[in-house]
Amino acid sequence: MLYYNNRIVQENFVRALDASGIGLSIICLVHCAALPLIASAAPAWASYSGVESVGVHWALLAAAAPISAFGLWLGFRGAGVSVPLAAAAGAGVALMLVGAADVLPHAYSDVLTVAGVAVLALVHGLNWRRRARCATA
Repeated sequence: MLYYNNRIVQENFVRALDASGIGLSIICLVHCAALPLIASAAPAWASYSGVESVGVHWALLAAAAPISAFGLWLGFRGAGVSVPLAAAAGAGVALMLVGAADVLPHAYSDVLTVAGVAVLALVHGLNWRRRARCATA
C-alpha cells in the first residue's frame, strides 16, 4: 500500500508531487520564453541545428500530465475533491495539449501552452494550500 498507514509519508509524497508539478510548469515556462529569444538571437544556429519546440512540448506534456494527475488525485483524496480545481486542471492540460499539437499558428500554440502551464501551476499551488489548511484543521 502506498501510504503505509502513515499520514506524514502521504503528505510528504503529495507535497513532492505538487512541487514536481510546479517545477515542471516553471521549466515549461522558461522553455517557452527562452527558446524563441534564443532562436531569434541566433537564427542561423536554430535553423542549422534543427531545433524544434514541438517535440519538447510533447515531452514536457508527457511528463507533466501524469505527475499532475497523480498529485492532484492524491491531494483531492486527502482534502476532498474541489470541482473548480479539477476543472481548471483539466482545462490547463487541454490548453497544453492543443498547444503541443501545433494545429494553430506557432504564436497561438505558444500562447495556449503558456496559458495551460500557468493554469496548471496555479492549480497545484491552490491544491498545496488546501491540503495545508486541512492538515491544520
